[in-house]
Amino acid sequence: MIKITKLNNESVYVNPDLVEFVEASPDTALLMRGGKRVVVRDSVDAVLERILEYKKNIFSSVNIKK
Repeated sequence: MIKITKLNNESVYVNPDLVEFVEASPDTALLMRGGKRVVVRDSVDAVLERILEYKKNIFSSVNIKK
């Protein structure tokens, strides 16, 4: 899960695997798989950085055996 801040300053955690798009128009919005749109205070770059860090942590802990 990644931490984001909604427009009302409420911090929530989002499953980044459910994020389909991140857009800036002009506020940053996360478009989720179920069709929900979440508008956040965080910049697009900050959201993408958190998603990439999350993915790195997940995949670096996977032990692949041959």
